[in-house]
Amino acid sequence: TNLPSDPFIAYSRVTEHYPDGSYVEYIFEDYENKPDWYDYSLYISRSHQKVFRYEQEVIKCDDGDSSYPISIKKTLLPQYKDFSNCRGKMLSKSEFDSDGILKKKTSYTYSDVLECQRQMFYNTIIDFTELPLQIYSSRLTNEVEHTYDGNKCIATSTFYGYNENGQIAYVGHDSDSVTTYHHYKYMLEEDETLDNAALRAAITDVVQTKNTMGNTYIISNTHYQYESGGNSKPVRILRYEGEVPAICNNMQNVYGIPEGFKMKD
Repeated sequence: TNLPSDPFIAYSRVTEHYPDGSYVEYIFEDYENKPDWYDYSLYISRSHQKVFRYEQEVIKCDDGDSSYPISIKKTLLPQYKDFSNCRGKMLSKSEFDSDGILKKKTSYTYSDVLECQRQMFYNTIIDFTELPLQIYSSRLTNEVEHTYDGNKCIATSTFYGYNENGQIAYVGHDSDSVTTYHHYKYMLEEDETLDNAALRAAITDVVQTKNTMGNTYIISNTHYQYESGGNSKPVRILRYEGEVPAICNNMQNVYGIPEGFKMKD
């Protein structure tokens, strides 16, 4: 977690040069375009008494018999938004030939996700400061590739979706209308109880679907089976390849092989 007093050192641009004169240029998310910042919106709406207040406390002396009152200043700082986990993400990759002509460029788009929030406290004997803190991360949502050939440019796009646990739920491509879905199961560590569970995710199905004339077809399905007891290594893998109409459980957005079609062990 970076605080305003900490130095910020990170790559923003990296260039790889090759013996034939070609090179690749990488652009990264850095502090300039993804800084941390204080959110004053809630802070301004608070009354002065809530932001700065003084409370009387009684301090006992070392002899244990006498005591004296002191006034402790309690300060509530504006909410601090930490984006350090977002910095360092690749924004673009550009490939140039030996003449410096751009041949391919891939751009990446991310969405910011609130990972956690907590209160930070800094105190001395007469000063008590509270800092509300939010920590963000980012998830890749879109990847666009431009390929150049003379005056021609071919663009393809890949998009990503996530489930409520932050794992990739699907990957889609606009060029071929194919979408790959990922389904998971969650298992307890063997030495843990439900009261203090650390769940591990194990993928159960990887399903590729294709949309043709408004209809969805499964073109492949890989199913993973596991032993009970929290072992995350599959003990059996079943595969199906071949275009069949997909059956979708709309409540869970889970595609399955229609009854009667067998999968290879």
